[in-house]
Amino acid sequence: MMQQVKFEMKKYIFRRSNLIILVLSSLLFAVLILFSEWKVFLDKTSSVKFFSYMGDSYTEEVKEKLQDEYEQLRGEIYTTMPDGSIIVEQEQVFAQGSYGKTKIEDYGLIAEALESIEAVEKRNETIQILLENQNDTVLNGYYVSEQNNQIANRKQLDCFVNFAWFSWGSCLMVILLLGSSFSIENQRKMLPLLSATKKGEDSLYFSKIITGCIMAVAVNVWFYFLYMIIQGFLLGISSDTFRMPLFLVNGYELCISGMTVGNIMTFHFIFGVFVTILTALVTMTCSKSIGRSIYAKVASVLLLLTGTGVDLFYYAVYQSSFMFNDDRWYLVSIAKMYQIMNLEKKWNPFSLLTMQYYFAQPRFFTWNGYQYPVYIFPFIVLIILSGILIVYLIWNRKKRKV
Repeated sequence: MMQQVKFEMKKYIFRRSNLIILVLSSLLFAVLILFSEWKVFLDKTSSVKFFSYMGDSYTEEVKEKLQDEYEQLRGEIYTTMPDGSIIVEQEQVFAQGSYGKTKIEDYGLIAEALESIEAVEKRNETIQILLENQNDTVLNGYYVSEQNNQIANRKQLDCFVNFAWFSWGSCLMVILLLGSSFSIENQRKMLPLLSATKKGEDSLYFSKIITGCIMAVAVNVWFYFLYMIIQGFLLGISSDTFRMPLFLVNGYELCISGMTVGNIMTFHFIFGVFVTILTALVTMTCSKSIGRSIYAKVASVLLLLTGTGVDLFYYAVYQSSFMFNDDRWYLVSIAKMYQIMNLEKKWNPFSLLTMQYYFAQPRFFTWNGYQYPVYIFPFIVLIILSGILIVYLIWNRKKRKV
């Protein structure tokens, strides 16, 4: 069986054209991340140096010192005229800074640190209010008393968590690799020969399914570690980053107690592996059913876009309204869009590619007196669908010629 698996990998995966596609897709993935984070990357040196100097936590003395420095820099850089207009003192802007290269860079770094402190204090206050007013049957176990005093580079954390697109790249890559998994024998008229005996037919089908699952895991691991390497270069990610509380990331302010950046990245990887396996099985099913590689790949991409359509539509059209608070007219109201997302997130396995909904705050459903995280249900659907597709690929075979 393992020899057959190796043969399958060599036959339609480890080809020069597919290796070139893997390299090009990896480069494109790196370019997309760089394009999204280039401003943060340009400030990386000063930012990493500043927050390393600040340490992992703050005290009231540190907070007061930062506030005094912030007000002092503001007074030196900006001058308010009698008529209310504000003049920027160019000489002060480019003067030597204490933390960065210039005073204006110091001004921005201190502002980021104060924003981090403000987020921590707001979190402590919010948790205290929730604990004092919580319904034991609703929030019990999700929040505990917190006395946070961390200080962190929130821009770094935002980019690291919110740009974790590696599983999307994995899904597209397995479609390109596995689109010809079954159709290649059909196109070359080799299927009747390879399926001449039951043993040969069993070996063929099982080896293809195993190969597809192995490649799904391998590609997801590749893009995951590629993402870590890229972010280490662009953002200066270190082991300390994984220990930072998740509530410091924009959009996760109400996450459950104890969640860290490392936890959310672990969930990203685990769910990404399973969704990529499901995508691989869908692609192999299309390859077997359609019989033409290019059509199988197109159909698989369309199915992936359909499965992720609600998330893509929301982020492309609606999310900016919360950032800019504009009054644009939408085909579907924002409230209605949230209702659609709430329904879709509870059953669609491809929605597991986007994690914020599940971990931004406690989301659960109650069954038989117990509470379960919402992501359990789409994960169960994913497992069931994967099982159905495996059974289909194994049992729905063309009749062998005797």
